[in-house]
Amino acid sequence: MVLSIKTVGPILFVLAFIALVVFVFRFRRTPSTIVGAVAFLTPFAFYFLTFYTGQVTIYLPGVGTVNEAYGLWNVRFGTQAVAPAAFFLSILAMRWSITRLARLWGIVGSIVLVISICIQTILIAHGGILPLQDGQYGYSCLPTEPITIYLAQHYAGGRILEDISDYRIIEAEVEAAELKDFIYEGSSDMWKQALINPPSVVDWIIVPPEAQDDPIVRHINLKSPAFLSHFTLMLHEPDGLSLFHRNGGSLTTRPIASSLITEHRLCSAL
Repeated sequence: MVLSIKTVGPILFVLAFIALVVFVFRFRRTPSTIVGAVAFLTPFAFYFLTFYTGQVTIYLPGVGTVNEAYGLWNVRFGTQAVAPAAFFLSILAMRWSITRLARLWGIVGSIVLVISICIQTILIAHGGILPLQDGQYGYSCLPTEPITIYLAQHYAGGRILEDISDYRIIEAEVEAAELKDFIYEGSSDMWKQALINPPSVVDWIIVPPEAQDDPIVRHINLKSPAFLSHFTLMLHEPDGLSLFHRNGGSLTTRPIASSLITEHRLCSAL
């Protein structure tokens, strides 16, 4: 709810809530109409479900390794309130215009809504335009990791184990891999099995070996002979993030798009 308020603004959020209450009250005897309107609210139900089952995460200030880039990532949850707010506010304005009350009240009500929307828009813009901020120092401007480039060039299939709380490897940039190929905390039983017996589940492991608080490091001894008999270190970044590949797994070499290297070249200067 807090993210929704921050996204649409407190003024529009309150008006939208009032509009929702008025809508339910006026159409309480026509369930089919209410059910149709509820379709605009279904994304919230799916988010509650995915949060509860651990399929997605939300970054909280002061918890974990959250920084400003990840904070902007939370906005995706708040934006779900934009469409329902617009829908119910438009219905509220329409009902004002056809009510039995004097036409003047309908005009005044519509003017109040327009003024409120304009004021809230100015306040939101004054706080910063989110797409611009994201492109300046948010998640969209994170430098491309060497591991991402390596996978884009050599990945030939297999599951990839990673802890997405660090979340520096952008899956979409590894075009040959699908989202289902990434095993993370939200993968439930497969995640647990991968931590117990990695060779039976995954072909790749992305992990910072020196980070003792990393769940993969806590469960897998990356220096043990048993582990090294199954996996080989393929790449070690200066900051410690490492890529392991299962011995005998498939590899390929393909050309990579130049944009993968040049797209974020100016981000480090921001």
